[in-house]
Parts: sequence; C-alpha cells; structure tokens
Amino acid sequence: MTRRAWGALVLVLVVGAVWLNQGVGLARWKAERGTASAIAAPFQFLYRRAPDEEMYFATASATLGEPYDPKAFEIRGPTPLPVADVPADGRFHVPYAEVPFEYPPPNVPFVVAPRLFAGTFEGYARVFGAVMAGLLAAAAALAARLGAVRAGTRDETASRLFVFAGLLLAHGAIAIQRLDALVALLLVLVVRAGVRRDDGALGFWSGLVGATKVVPFVVGVAVLAATRPDRARVARFAAGSALGLGLGFLPMLALSPSSVATFLRYHGARGLNVESTLGVLYGAATRERAVLDFGSFNFHGGVADALAKLTTVLLVVLVAVVLRAAHRASSNAVALAAVAATLAVWLGGKVFSPQYLTWMLPLVLAVPGAGWRRLALAFGGVLVLTQLYYRGWFDHVYLQKPLGVATMLARLALLGVLFHRVLRALDPAPPPREEAAAQ
Repeated sequence: MTRRAWGALVLVLVVGAVWLNQGVGLARWKAERGTASAIAAPFQFLYRRAPDEEMYFATASATLGEPYDPKAFEIRGPTPLPVADVPADGRFHVPYAEVPFEYPPPNVPFVVAPRLFAGTFEGYARVFGAVMAGLLAAAAALAARLGAVRAGTRDETASRLFVFAGLLLAHGAIAIQRLDALVALLLVLVVRAGVRRDDGALGFWSGLVGATKVVPFVVGVAVLAATRPDRARVARFAAGSALGLGLGFLPMLALSPSSVATFLRYHGARGLNVESTLGVLYGAATRERAVLDFGSFNFHGGVADALAKLTTVLLVVLVAVVLRAAHRASSNAVALAAVAATLAVWLGGKVFSPQYLTWMLPLVLAVPGAGWRRLALAFGGVLVLTQLYYRGWFDHVYLQKPLGVATMLARLALLGVLFHRVLRALDPAPPPREEAAAQ
C-alpha cells in the first residue's frame, strides 16, 4: 500500500480502537451523567458500553473460573439456555458443557481471550473493542485493495479506507461492541476467494462464516453463482464448505452433544424480531409492544409466530432472486453479489439486529468501479438512521410509538431501494426487444 493508504488505515484504527472505544459501563454512565459537561455528555451517551459486553465479560469470567455477576446474563431475557452455575475456583470451565454459550464455537476465543488481559469489565470491554476494531481494519484493508485492484486503480485504496472510517463513525460504537466484526472479515475473505476463483477456499470461508453466524453462508453461495461454476467447481466448493462447517461446529458437538440441539432450539424458538421486515410491517399494523427475550425485542402470538415462520419463505425467495441475478451478472460482479446476498439476509430474516449492519462495512469497499461511492453513500444513510434511533429513541421502536414506527418504516424503505438498485447493477435490464430479436 502507498503511504497515504497506510495513513488512512491508521485513521481507521484510531476511529475504531480509540474514538468508538471510549465509553464507560452503563452503571457508571448512569452514575456520572449528571456531572459531565455539555460537550462531553453527548459523547458519553453515544459511546457507552453495551450490556452485551457485560454478558461477554461474565461468560469469559465463568469460563476461566473468575468471579462473575449472574445478573449479566439476564439481558437476554427468557431463553432455553441453562443458567451459568460454576464456581469461581480459578479453573477452566468447558464452554457449552459447563458454561452456556449462545454463539457457535468460532466466536468463543474472541469472548474469552480479552479476559486474560483485563480483570475489570471496563478493561475487558476496551480490549474486546480494540480486537473487534482490529478485525474491521484488516477486513477494510483487504477489501479496499481488492476493490481498487479490480478497478485497475491501486491508488484508490486510500480513498476507500478514508470512506470506511466515515462509515465506522456513521455506524457508531455497536461496530466494535459485538462479535459481528468477525463475520465482516470472513465475508471479505469469501469475496477474495471468489475473485480468485479459488473454489475450495471460497467454500471453506463460506462454511466458516456459516459456523460463526449461520445465515451469512448464503453470501458464499451467491459469490459462487457470480463466477458461473461448472459441476467440478461446485464440488470443490461443497468440499470446502463441509470442512469449514465441520471445523466450526464439531468442537461444539465434541464438548457437549446436547448443546447443538439447544442451539437449534434457541434459534427456532425466537419470535418475530421488531426490526425485521415482517416485524416492522406487523408492528406498524398492530402497534403491539414487543417483549424482550432471546437477546432482542420480539413479537409473539398466533399471527406473529406465523409471520416468523413465513420469513423462511421470504428469505429463500430473496436469495433465489439474488442467485439468478448473480449468475447473469458480469464476471466482475463478485463483490456486488455479496452485497446483494447480505441485503437479502437482512430483509428476509426473522431477526435483523442493528449489529448485522457491521457485516457490510468492508464489503462496499470491495466493489470495483465508480459505483462503490454511491453504494457507500446510500449505505451510510442507513447507518446514520440506525445509530440515531438505536441510541436516541430505541424505546419508541419496541414500544411501537409513532416515532419508532415511522423510523423503522423509513429504514425499511431505504434498504428496499438499496436492494433494488444493487440488483439492477448486478443484473442490468435486458436489451430492447427489437435489438434482442436482431441478435
């Protein structure tokens, strides 16, 4: 990379590991919020630590046999997961077998390792945030160079990284306060393997991202479709996928066979998320308040449960549309296929949490050509709106107050327009009928 590109990458690290990582724990923020200056108060509010990080800290502490607060697990609300009940004896306690984890095995090291370097929650949160920022910086560097080289403009790498720093600011602290930075990096590796036509690696990274967050596996399938594979290449992709999924899930099966069934039951029993497509429409029509369980705000009841099941059909339809467009696209559309598939997962899923937006932060940089700027700008609008409601009036969303309903409908419309435009870019309109007949 050029000196300017290295400077841009340093800026990305400063934004992620320092600026977004400055917040204090929720309890301390509540205790000190009346004493902050008029200038500092908004930033303290915007970047306060997430309750999820407190759950990670408690999970890591229990795993390492250190003291932990069982109440930290209550932020999930009711779930099928057993309650953590291990002694603070300084001994290692086996994940899944002794300490419940709601995330698949690839996430476990990123939850536990920061606890080795910090004995307090705020110290742990800063180490965790710095690690997530590092993953995002690595993903951005790979994606920016990939997009610039594919476009034939290596010197554009720096510009793409500067835009990434802006996207990080637009997304906010949630970018480094969840485990989704790992998904973002793996998706960039999926795109990179697709660009190189390395079907085994494409399958492996797709399988590993599937073993990390499950549904993003379809992004790898869309990338494969964009390369127009033959049967032999599909077979290599399948073999790589089996290896990635196996390495991801087998530790869970080996440590506690019953944990796989618990994991499936956990995600199968989740209700219709208030921020999902059908959840937004259901909430706007009924104004029913969502309840906290399974770590998010969800709807339950006859109609809501039916809609939750219907999301599977919606997801399949949207992914099928993406696969068709990806297969018809030019050979330079691998990154765009990944973007379209990610949008399909968001729009078609039963759950759509704000941290899922982290997945696409580096993907937009991998899109070659001038269109990546327009894509980044449009996506930045989605990020800004999400950060505003998530930090500003999220209670209006799950309580279905007018401001919350209007905000969610506006964001859904933005995502719908973005999905449509990406599909049009991926699969341009066919030539006029007269020209087609002449060909």
